[in-house]
Amino acid sequence: MGKWFKLYGEAIYNTRPFISYGQGPTVLKRNPEDEWNIYGGVNKNLDKLCPEDIRYTYDNQRTVYAIQCGWKDGGLKHVLKVFTNNKAKALDVSVLGSDEKIKWENTNEGLVVHQPEVMPQEGQAAIVYKITIAQ
Repeated sequence: MGKWFKLYGEAIYNTRPFISYGQGPTVLKRNPEDEWNIYGGVNKNLDKLCPEDIRYTYDNQRTVYAIQCGWKDGGLKHVLKVFTNNKAKALDVSVLGSDEKIKWENTNEGLVVHQPEVMPQEGQAAIVYKITIAQ
């Protein structure tokens, strides 16, 4: 866990939820008996998340973090619908922990991002897209 936070911590620390919590096929239901807590509790529903699931955070400046919940062999393309009709236009997209330039494009359907070809270190748990947006 420490390695993951060292690599991706900027997407968690000093961030807030974005205008959307995320997107994808997995819908987690709030269950107080199964809630993550600071005392070491584990949300048993987290293992249901898959690479098609995206969760967003925002740093209150110009950066949105789109967290892909896992790695998919063979590649993956996301249409980040929160960017539909360029409501929030991306200026740059990179992947934390990777020097690889990924394909991305602003479209009317949303921001299209392609999973990197090479998995970043510790990327099995998540891939974090760092998206710089226009103010």
